[in-house]
Amino acid sequence: MPWFSFHGGHSSEFCRHAGGRLEEIVQKAYEAGFTSLGVSEHAPRFRQGDLYHDEQDLTPGDLLTMFEAYRVRARELQKEYAGRMEMFVGFESEMMPPPEVGPEANKPAPHSHAGLSAAAEVSPEAAPPAGEMPTTNMALKRDARFFEPPLNDGMAVSARSGGGADRPKATAVVGNWAGRMKELKAKGKFDYVVGSVHSVGDYWIDYSPQATAEAAEALGGVEALRGAYFRQVVEMIEDLRPAIVGHLDLIRKFDGQHPEFSKGTWLEIDRALQAAHAYGCVLDVNAAPARRGLGPIYPMKEILRKACAMGVRVTLGDDSHGPADVGVGLDQAVKMIGEAGYRCINYLARWEGSVVWEEAPIETVYPAK
Repeated sequence: MPWFSFHGGHSSEFCRHAGGRLEEIVQKAYEAGFTSLGVSEHAPRFRQGDLYHDEQDLTPGDLLTMFEAYRVRARELQKEYAGRMEMFVGFESEMMPPPEVGPEANKPAPHSHAGLSAAAEVSPEAAPPAGEMPTTNMALKRDARFFEPPLNDGMAVSARSGGGADRPKATAVVGNWAGRMKELKAKGKFDYVVGSVHSVGDYWIDYSPQATAEAAEALGGVEALRGAYFRQVVEMIEDLRPAIVGHLDLIRKFDGQHPEFSKGTWLEIDRALQAAHAYGCVLDVNAAPARRGLGPIYPMKEILRKACAMGVRVTLGDDSHGPADVGVGLDQAVKMIGEAGYRCINYLARWEGSVVWEEAPIETVYPAK
């Protein structure tokens, strides 16, 4: 009876828009019957203009110090709960360049979002050339080749290009942001990374309805914003190759209980799913909207059906930003996964010293207590 979440664990100690202490979140997960817990605090941002609205008294250096403190405390808790609950220490990425490779951004006051973040990426040695899909397969259970890319049914074209010349970039993001995220993971010996997109160009897209509307107006309308967002998701997957893709359709956060996408946006979503499948990424079925009353769980059921048909794997994330959020909505996420056609849900495990994916029949996924 595995019960788990791998996207969340944000706490006020290391995240200004979260609440409680990390040890309280971990304790709450244990009491709620979690058999496995992944914590994924937000990665630091490296330019002053990229700090959130509640971080304006801080510097990028302060964020690095907080991030290191998070890593140390999470590892302490991992040891404390060994033998009782399997813990994994990860982080949620951002697509933002270090300052030495791009001009300072003038972002509006950023968001207090429910974060996503990252899983273990493909190693550079195992990666195919930029712009190409990999051509090796990966089993679903106890695979020691967890960091190698799987087959996408022989596809050898870039999902970003749609089979033709490269499409326009979604954002003004420049520089080796993915390299910086990989460096953070390697130096900190993190277990996994959640790959998320929270901004398009110079605009946060999950801060408020007003900020999202401003982003749409600046980019030429709602359809332009949605297309840019999903193209950036593809770019994130191709460049970072995270273990988990966080809240895939976050762009519809403020669209209500019955969001709809145009035919053109669905084509962009298909390309994002193709990229996730090609690189072996697992989708975060994110329960945050359920507890916030902001519409369907991410990704919505229609996207999950497409993902299931493509063979894209899924896992659970409560996107907790404090002890009160732990586990909330996960039962609804499991229900929706089953309704979308899935028979198994994936979860992280340790096997022979490696972090690997295992799968559990959906009827066995429920709290241990």
